[in-house]
Amino acid sequence: MRYQQFLKRMTGLAVAAVLAGVTCACGASQADTEAVSEETAAAEANVGEDTGNASEGASRYYDENGEFILPISDGSYTYKILWEKDVNDVGTIEDKEILMQALEATGIKIEVEEVSSQSWDERLSVLFASGDLPDIICGPINNIANFTDQCMDITDLLPEYAPWMYDFMYHQEPAVASSEVINGRLYSLPQVRINGVYPRFFWSINTKWLERVGLDIPTTTDELYEVLKAFKEQDANGNGDPNDEIPYSFFGLDNNDGLYSWMNMFGLINDGANRAQQYIMVEDGQVLFVPTDDRFYEMLQYLNKLYSEGLLDQDGMVQEYTDRTAKGNADQLGFINAGGLMTTVTGNEVGEEFTYLLPPASKYGSVIQQNDPAGELANHIFTITTACEHPEELLVMCEWMNSSSENRFVGRFGPEGAGWVFDDEGKRANQSDFTNKPYANRSQASLTTGGQNRLPVLCTLEEEKMRAYVGFSIEYNEFGMNDYGPAGGHAYEEGFPLGNDTLEAAAERSQMFTEIDTYIQNFVAESVTLGIDEAKWKNHLDRCAALDVKGYLESYQSLYDTLTK
Repeated sequence: MRYQQFLKRMTGLAVAAVLAGVTCACGASQADTEAVSEETAAAEANVGEDTGNASEGASRYYDENGEFILPISDGSYTYKILWEKDVNDVGTIEDKEILMQALEATGIKIEVEEVSSQSWDERLSVLFASGDLPDIICGPINNIANFTDQCMDITDLLPEYAPWMYDFMYHQEPAVASSEVINGRLYSLPQVRINGVYPRFFWSINTKWLERVGLDIPTTTDELYEVLKAFKEQDANGNGDPNDEIPYSFFGLDNNDGLYSWMNMFGLINDGANRAQQYIMVEDGQVLFVPTDDRFYEMLQYLNKLYSEGLLDQDGMVQEYTDRTAKGNADQLGFINAGGLMTTVTGNEVGEEFTYLLPPASKYGSVIQQNDPAGELANHIFTITTACEHPEELLVMCEWMNSSSENRFVGRFGPEGAGWVFDDEGKRANQSDFTNKPYANRSQASLTTGGQNRLPVLCTLEEEKMRAYVGFSIEYNEFGMNDYGPAGGHAYEEGFPLGNDTLEAAAERSQMFTEIDTYIQNFVAESVTLGIDEAKWKNHLDRCAALDVKGYLESYQSLYDTLTK
């Protein structure tokens, strides 16, 4: 870490980025733009004085070479933390390796209240309503825009006390800052893992089944129909029973594991603000409501054809996630999609027979929605509240946790011997032996010993390159980085930009979405299972008009125009 190396960049860039964030979130007419330009000029006129003050404040924690002056706290103040405890976290706060190291290095003292994930939202509601705040909230605040008056505004503190984190969020990966700010101000910090994986879910198919029915990997929806039909009519899994195969199984309508994913085969995506799935997409700069597009109608017709012929899992609308997994492990599934490794559905043994594939294309082509940044992003997971007396110390502690690749890696994945081990080449490979350990698998190990989605660890590609991809992870990452990425020829480039709206507009749109979502889910389920024709489609369009989809789109178009100015 070199604080001084960033200081010169901060003199011009910090103010500009903050003002740009305000403009981005609040909207900007020509007059607004001119006003912001005047404010920027005024701010730059005073930047030397401001930076001098910032440098003087930060000099308590960084020496002239930018090294940390440790400890930063005398321990006289105890910080109260509210910590969301994941169901797979089988340990205590003392097991969070990077946090314990940071506390030892900085001298900061903490007192922790752990709250289960099941009770988290309720606990937050009570906490904000009462005003009895801890110093830090470690866990997601999904509706943080409602509570910015009780969350510390760290916009101006971040470049001063955590310069590397500021540089990462605003310059290396600016989409991260865009997704985190509210009305241009920063009230919380995210966790990020840049891994170069672009898609949100993957398609995979059983190659052994393909061999048995004598067909190739399908590239079009017509070919896919023939493949699924063969899976249904022949003993594709080779167990002697020609009636136990399920050509395609899904989990409800969920975009990653359910029927909404089929939009991609018809040139559509299910997009929304900050990676949400809210039935919109951008096409040539215009926001469209996907469920009223003719391509959506043809998708429903196609899916109904598959369903009526028994090519879709007849229980897909109502089954539990574990039901599909049981079918996958029993080698009953031929074609699937999932938000992670295919083995989460098939298990390792059956997973050996599967391979990833691009979504088969209709006459409209097929597309793959892209993540920006390319990796995992968890917003609003570390929040300093207005009750905190020394926010600068907490930001310096966060900077320390991000001050080296080793720290960032341990912060995300936990220490050596928990969820990972060194292989013969010095790479970090997933742990497979959990004998005599308190955790039963890698997920439990990383959630117990790391700071996953609780601490603001910002992992770069440098940390990802420290990992060894083995087994099923090799093909998964190759597809995610290449075939499913910008170079693969199917990437949808007009994703809705990351960024937050005004509280009023977001609240209004959220209320509209609740009613729209309930209707669309019922409509899709009915169309797939019972069929869809022109008369039903016309009634659907009328119903969408009655739900004021036009106003919903206008709100999104306004946000899009603001974020892209």
